[in-house]
Amino acid sequence: MTQLETLIIQENSNIRSIPGSIRKLVGLKHLSLQKNQIESLTPAFGLLTNLVSLDLAGNSLVILPHEMTLLTNLMFLNISENKDLSVNPAVIGKMEGLVGLSMAQTRLTSEVWSEKCFSVKPDLTVEFFKIQAYLYD
Repeated sequence: MTQLETLIIQENSNIRSIPGSIRKLVGLKHLSLQKNQIESLTPAFGLLTNLVSLDLAGNSLVILPHEMTLLTNLMFLNISENKDLSVNPAVIGKMEGLVGLSMAQTRLTSEVWSEKCFSVKPDLTVEFFKIQAYLYD
């Protein structure tokens, strides 16, 4: 399983968490966990250092673990439609490779959050509208 590059697990109301064993997927570059019922992420996500895109839209996330800062190759993060999600702009700012962030339909307000985020990561493109398609290599 270390050679798996793309994993899509979508639209499953029975999935509330992802097991820590996900850390074994070290070759994973694209992960879509869209429209499940995921409430929290295991700190093991920080070990998926080859991830380029992570789609967590449409879940029940409340917070992103600090270990997400270890995802240095992550370029695109979609956290839209997680209505109760709280994100510390400093966590996003420490994601060195991040160039695109979508956070539509979250409780995060565009004006206040963008201002804080841009102070720690001025080159980040933040989108507060819904992404219609997600592209993979």
